[in-house]
Amino acid sequence: MKVKHFCTAVLAACLMLFIAHGAASRQFGIPVSSSARTAAVGSAAATAAAEASAALEDAGNRPWFCRGLDCPSFEVVETRGSLQLRRYKSAGFLVTRVEADSLLQAQVIASKRLLGYLAGDNEDSVKLPPTVPLNSVLLTADKASGTVKGHFFFAIYLPEEVQGDAPRPSNLDVRLIRLHRRAFWVQTFDSPLLTESSLIARGWDLITELQHLKRKVDDRFFVFSLYEPPLPFVPHHYELAVRAKCRRHGDAPTEAVLAAGQGVDDVHGDVHAWMPSAGIESGGVSLPGDDDDDYPLPEEGGGDPADDECEDDGPELSELLASM
Repeated sequence: MKVKHFCTAVLAACLMLFIAHGAASRQFGIPVSSSARTAAVGSAAATAAAEASAALEDAGNRPWFCRGLDCPSFEVVETRGSLQLRRYKSAGFLVTRVEADSLLQAQVIASKRLLGYLAGDNEDSVKLPPTVPLNSVLLTADKASGTVKGHFFFAIYLPEEVQGDAPRPSNLDVRLIRLHRRAFWVQTFDSPLLTESSLIARGWDLITELQHLKRKVDDRFFVFSLYEPPLPFVPHHYELAVRAKCRRHGDAPTEAVLAAGQGVDDVHGDVHAWMPSAGIESGGVSLPGDDDDDYPLPEEGGGDPADDECEDDGPELSELLASM
């Protein structure tokens, strides 16, 4: 895979997301003429407090980096330096699969599809508000060469107003999915100029670091999340995430350090075993399972056997992607 600066393509994709339905003006502000700016200065102080209060009310309990937009709900259950173990609640997402020579090319194609859905390319022709983050799922290939596979998945969180009842996509390359409760190790970072090769290297480094910490992870993919346009030399909030595997009641911790890319998946079943019950339809996927959020942490052993229900009890992201 060629080493390219893909920040331009990602910038375009994110700007498209935020511009949709006036999101860009809400988040980053709209330039005004000099006369309008002069008039605005006089009232700025009087309205600042009200605007701040409204922003906080709009944001609700969302993390600050969601900028007041709808985003996945999670809780932080462990922190190790720059790493967070997050438990995410069951939620609906919009996903598309793209085959391309580079992440740059795939990003542009995927953004058009996902934005098309939000702009009304769905069975109800309804326009929906933008959400964050824009997730790029990269499937690992070979650790030695630091590569990923030539097809990518991109996902955005469905707006709260249609969670559980989203209109079916008109584009058959776009799918509605619902992910079960799940846990991820997440690393936040910033980079003045992000390249595709440096991003892939960071993903592999994160997998290796977690395995050396004896954390059981799914090394078949990692997720790159964008919450804002990556303007060069401007501070950003980037995230890389690796899924934390779930241990069953009484399982002993894994002592052996697995080589990145060589992990043995001992909990996931064959994708064909659950496909018939997954309710897959043209343009959408509905996954079975309940939304009970009381489940053990991925690194917890012991406890009550009755509490063994966890994110691995239903179809998982990697299996779902394999079916697309």
